[in-house]
Amino acid sequence: MWQAITLTNDEFFLFPWILITYTFILSIVLLLKHLLRDEFKTLPLIITCCLLIHLPLVYISENDMKSFMENALLFSFYIALVAVLIHSFLYYVKQHYGQVRLHQELALTDSLTGLHNRRALEDQGDYFMIAHPSFTVMMIDIDHFKFVNDKYGHDQGDVILSQISNLLGEHTPHNAVIGRYGGEEFMLLIPETNVSYVERLAEDIRVSCATTRFLIHHEEYIHVTLSIGISSCESQASISFMEVTKSADAALYEAKRRGRNQVFQAARLHPSAH
Repeated sequence: MWQAITLTNDEFFLFPWILITYTFILSIVLLLKHLLRDEFKTLPLIITCCLLIHLPLVYISENDMKSFMENALLFSFYIALVAVLIHSFLYYVKQHYGQVRLHQELALTDSLTGLHNRRALEDQGDYFMIAHPSFTVMMIDIDHFKFVNDKYGHDQGDVILSQISNLLGEHTPHNAVIGRYGGEEFMLLIPETNVSYVERLAEDIRVSCATTRFLIHHEEYIHVTLSIGISSCESQASISFMEVTKSADAALYEAKRRGRNQVFQAARLHPSAH
């Protein structure tokens, strides 16, 4: 706790030191609140306050006004120095933390669409296996995308990918995860296995894409369709996320084999089947 040691009994000269000290504490707390309002929450503030609370202070007061003023100026200099050091340290830590967080986000984000990339989807899939007793993997592929690239160019193919990713994002439930699995293939993870709900969602996505005119070259519109494969897992026991993904991928290719622009749902995966 705070300790005050006086060399005289003159409380009149002790009061300014107390006022300066608590002003300093208030300034540090306000500084921390300003600097740590985003990424950092309570932990650094608690640690710093604990350090301040247990920091012993010596208050020196003398009847001699000149000596008092000299000590006050010296003490004020130390306060300013400590404040600058704390500010610099917190600024450095905040900047470093921000860079680390940015790199982590970039490592899990598809640069073209801004959606989760394959690595992030696999991480989310492993989480779904633990957090949800049942869930659905939906594989979504753009039909004849090679033709789009060959006819309009890869740059316009990227434009189509970006527009479709926005469309998928608009149809993604709040508790689901959407990402670009690779190339023109997307994956949607849904913590739901109700057949009618999942098929209705897939149909909504398919119809929405088929009826949308996608802008290319800033002046021309084209139509693009999707094929969708669905696989649901009733229980995480004895079934890996990769198995569910392969099942959804097989359902996707079956939808393409049947003529594209349609939805195909694979048989449900059960632990007893393994």
